[in-house]
Amino acid sequence: MKQVVAFLFLVTCASCLKQSSARIEENTAQRVATKARAVTDPDPANIRIRGFDILSTITTADLDDVRSYKANVVRALFTNTSHRFINEKDANGNYSLNVNAFTKLDQLVALCRTRNLKLIIDPHTTPGAINPYTGNPGDRLWTDTKLQDMVVEMWRQISNHCHTGSSFIIYDLYNEPFLPTGKPNAWNELAKRIVVALRDGKQDKCEILLQPSGYQGNGWVDRIPNLPNLIIPKKANGSVYPNITVSPHLYTPLSYTHQVTISGYPPASYTTTVKNQMLNEIQIIRNYQINNNNVKINIGEFSVTRAAADGNSYLADAVNKFESYSWDWVYHSFREAYDWDAEMEPLGNVSQQPRNGNTDRMQFLKNKFQNNQFPVY
Repeated sequence: MKQVVAFLFLVTCASCLKQSSARIEENTAQRVATKARAVTDPDPANIRIRGFDILSTITTADLDDVRSYKANVVRALFTNTSHRFINEKDANGNYSLNVNAFTKLDQLVALCRTRNLKLIIDPHTTPGAINPYTGNPGDRLWTDTKLQDMVVEMWRQISNHCHTGSSFIIYDLYNEPFLPTGKPNAWNELAKRIVVALRDGKQDKCEILLQPSGYQGNGWVDRIPNLPNLIIPKKANGSVYPNITVSPHLYTPLSYTHQVTISGYPPASYTTTVKNQMLNEIQIIRNYQINNNNVKINIGEFSVTRAAADGNSYLADAVNKFESYSWDWVYHSFREAYDWDAEMEPLGNVSQQPRNGNTDRMQFLKNKFQNNQFPVY
């Protein structure tokens, strides 16, 4: 009996040693893989990003398609009325935050993280906006101090939901501000308040996108020509706040990029004059970058309507210029409106067509997306 027990003891020990050895080998392999991963993976904060504007209502299947096309960022436009972050003021003139918007935000954060997609959060509009898709000098924001206070608070609360994901979350502070006469610094002042609230009060490290503003001063001034008046917020000691990116939108000239989709803009051709207008505004952005310590640039929106039969040539010239300067860029837009849908052909009209991931425009974008990197967030 003793001999049997001894035999079983030896067999058990041998099995334990074998399992222990296997675990050691597995752990060693994991350590080696982790070490190799640390060497080969890009720094998530520094990778180039190229992707699409999307709506906050995007489906999981649509996001899967974004990822399959190798885009590595989405800029989520919270334009849906139920997803706007700030509610209209109440009878006492006070504003409140919309719980539904934050629920949707949490869902998008989770969906993008699992797909290794960077997420640009774009609240896009505020109560009292004349046009919910772009800024206007008559917007209530520029005269209502309570609303300005709520915009600052909105970003504090967005930070509460997102700051732990600083390597893949990006904040787009305000979409296409356009200032009224007599308030040329209104956006600089509000933007600094938001940045101070995020950086000084919370020590949030998420990348911040700062858009230039238009100004209705002595004559109408477009946002890019007004770019030199954009002030990048600085600390009390005079140093620039970290991780701030300047993010112009390029639709130049608007009569070409928005032909047919805006009343009064008939079909137009991509002429040398049109090309030079576009390249001249890109040069304004480049000059601003050079004059501001090579600040990072993200072209947060750009596109040309499908009504432009030669629109792909415009896009190619613009994107190739972005690439030559190593700028980030985000195409407008993905499955948001037929006018801009890169999965629809033919060009020369904006009617709904069956979607196709191999249109000339999408093939061009996918070719550029092949350079994207996907660190695990």
